[in-house]
Amino acid sequence: MKALSLFIILFHLSSPLWCMGEDSLHLTLHQQAEVKGKTIHLRDIAEISPQGEKADRLGNFEIALAPQPGQSKELLSKSVLKRLNTRATEPLQVDEPIPSKIKVTRQGTIITADRLKDMLASFLKDHMTELPSAQIRISSFKPPENFTLPLGKVECEIIPSNGDIIQSSSFSFLFSIDGSVVKNLSVPTILEAVGEVATAASTIRRGEIIRPEHITMSLHDLSRIRSPLPSPDALVGMRAKKTISRGRVLEARWLESPPLINKGGVVKIIASKGTLFLSTLGIALTDGKMGEMIRVENINSNKLLFCRVTSRDTVNVEF
Repeated sequence: MKALSLFIILFHLSSPLWCMGEDSLHLTLHQQAEVKGKTIHLRDIAEISPQGEKADRLGNFEIALAPQPGQSKELLSKSVLKRLNTRATEPLQVDEPIPSKIKVTRQGTIITADRLKDMLASFLKDHMTELPSAQIRISSFKPPENFTLPLGKVECEIIPSNGDIIQSSSFSFLFSIDGSVVKNLSVPTILEAVGEVATAASTIRRGEIIRPEHITMSLHDLSRIRSPLPSPDALVGMRAKKTISRGRVLEARWLESPPLINKGGVVKIIASKGTLFLSTLGIALTDGKMGEMIRVENINSNKLLFCRVTSRDTVNVEF
């Protein structure tokens, strides 16, 4: 009698679709349910019988928006039935017991701090060719609390905050699900890269040319050095732009290539036009490196010329 009374009330309060008969579908509401997508459908929160085309069609009915991945929301059964009663196109019988509320939880993929750190470690491994020859480790990593992504194929693009990876102070994690970006977060990070670098074996004065005896190799954290030079081969013959004290790392920013031509030196001037070449001597009025334009005074004519440095003590001018 209780079930019959319920349907009599529904019948009088709403449409004549709520009725009992041989062709009626039976609806049993669940007290708890889980969903995967963004929308809660009737099939997610109820069992519909008998199975068939009518049940499938009714099961596709949209009840409400789903909660965020990993979260839950409660639906009032009364509101669900009221909404359904205004839209249903099939005779429907709701079976007892009817829960007052339905708790709906949305499934998702949990991303933990350990998983984020493993992703970063894989990123560093994949970019070994861009990193210096050193023992690299993650010395500090401050990820957020665990979070949940929607279900689907998880992909993550990692972007360092600095073009020089080991100099980066954070890494951005750009998460996509089935090709669509769903989350972007930045994680403060400190990397440590211990390796051998060239160090001043003795104090090197400003303007001094680097010789082999000036260089020794020692272990340093490369992440704290702006422009380390791991090989001494390229250093010999360079000129110090500043005084470098004993024990300091020889950084590229403190060194420069010495000029091929020195101010006041005699240079050979090559003048060319098509297949015609002429040469004379001149006095360099400034220092000059390969490819630079410098002023040169022609010894014979005392004329000032703008010439390009092409080799040691040789410049070229077009006429």
